[in-house]
Amino acid sequence: MKCIQCGKEVQQKNAVLCNDCFQKKHSVLKSYTEHTLLICPHCNSYKYQNLWKPAKPDALWESVLAHCNFLTQPDSVDVEFINMTTEGIIESGVALLKTETTIDDQKLLEEFELPVRIKKVVCDRCGKLKTEYFEGILQLRGENKQALEKADAFILEDANAAGKKNVFITKREEVTNGIDYYYTKQQYLPVIMKKLAEIFGATAKTHAELYSKNRQTSKEIYRVNASVRLPKYQKGSVIVYKEKVLQIIRIGKHLTARDLKSDKNVSIVDTENITEIIDDFKTVQIVKKYPHLEVLHPETFQSVAVENPIATEKNEVLVAVIDGRVWIVQKG
Repeated sequence: MKCIQCGKEVQQKNAVLCNDCFQKKHSVLKSYTEHTLLICPHCNSYKYQNLWKPAKPDALWESVLAHCNFLTQPDSVDVEFINMTTEGIIESGVALLKTETTIDDQKLLEEFELPVRIKKVVCDRCGKLKTEYFEGILQLRGENKQALEKADAFILEDANAAGKKNVFITKREEVTNGIDYYYTKQQYLPVIMKKLAEIFGATAKTHAELYSKNRQTSKEIYRVNASVRLPKYQKGSVIVYKEKVLQIIRIGKHLTARDLKSDKNVSIVDTENITEIIDDFKTVQIVKKYPHLEVLHPETFQSVAVENPIATEKNEVLVAVIDGRVWIVQKG
């Protein structure tokens, strides 16, 4: 069938106009707003509606469509970027927009060449990280090296998750008996302090220091320091408490420990009665299982009976030595 206007052969079934003539009569795109997409050169996040969004490969594609005003929503769209050139922090080119739309039972195929522009701008997050910006300092202190290492690993892992809420550690500084963490948001300090208290039994207090004044409002601006102290013990530590030998199994508001002699759990609220803390455990060889369990003493290398014998099929056990006596312990 031939087009009723220009006489060209019509490709679509039951259509009376060719695509060129149909396009002159109908067009799906009403308008396009030229714009500049801001993309961070460090993390590739992009700014949309005044908010920085996580990096995504099709950010420019979505940006083009978001600035298109369609008279009728196309059945399908495709965007191809051509002639892209870079000059300094600006990248510009053309977005070739291809649409397919059904109008009056006829398929309308259109192509539009739309200008696109990208500007490399450092996002708020990377800007803070690069300038070591901070609003508060978490001062972690502790005499137990193992507990300090575990708490440090926890804080850094927590920071990765907090980054999704735009909370970052811009600086980590090791000091005597501890580590300082510089946080971009002081409001997060109570959150991480609570976690450290629940998981590691840490005690904490905060104090604010006057940093500056807002020149326009004269409002005083404070930075917050959070002093967090880890206990001398950690989960898995063996302690002597009221002449009993216990191994800590849970740390929180109260300590929970296992009595190595009776194999029963004990709740500890008066930690000042802890007289000894042992974290140095040794793996030793079992030399005798019957009638009593004996191991090779890690210090004297003599066969000695353990204070809390257990039934085991293993040839080695983990032990702690207290006043020369050997106790079987669990890995912390």
